[in-house]
Amino acid sequence: MKPLKIIYLHGFNSSGNATKSQILRAAVEKYAPEIEYYSPTLIHHPEKAIGELQVTLDAQSQQFRFCFVGSSLGGFFAIYFANRYADSKAVLINPAINPWETMHKYYGHYENEVTGEKFEVTENFVSSLKKFGITEIKKPERFLLLLQTDDDVIDYHIAQKAFPDSPQIIRTGGGHTFTGFPEVLSEILQFIQV
Repeated sequence: MKPLKIIYLHGFNSSGNATKSQILRAAVEKYAPEIEYYSPTLIHHPEKAIGELQVTLDAQSQQFRFCFVGSSLGGFFAIYFANRYADSKAVLINPAINPWETMHKYYGHYENEVTGEKFEVTENFVSSLKKFGITEIKKPERFLLLLQTDDDVIDYHIAQKAFPDSPQIIRTGGGHTFTGFPEVLSEILQFIQV
């Protein structure tokens, strides 16, 4: 069996050095050091970000099995990639399911605090997301959902309904950043390694 590589995909206007990525990286290094860990900082435009990452993954897909861990918009990307690479898994943390339906409220100018990259969310940005939407989930048992009921950005019911046959960990309260993330690390690592 090919070795496993975790690909952490951050959310909108975040970075590969996001807090959840750092926490997960530390857990992998401590409890599963045989697993490779990669957490890229994605460029702002979805089509370009997915295109660049896909080139990297295509070059490594014969060498590794992947597990995508995605938060928010990164969860949307994780769904796309997990469907693209048949032997992969995905952990979805408060994921965006149909972001082209909700991102219009984020139109405007942004600057990434980590990279300094300046960009604008426009109709082109939002419509480009639809190209990567998945209408059929292949092997839903390969997806683990981590949802919190008080997510103030994305209604957790949307993901819950989109993945009825996938394992789900739903925590009462919390928020969009998934409060108490370290408390679910053992479940994540168990799911990844099975």
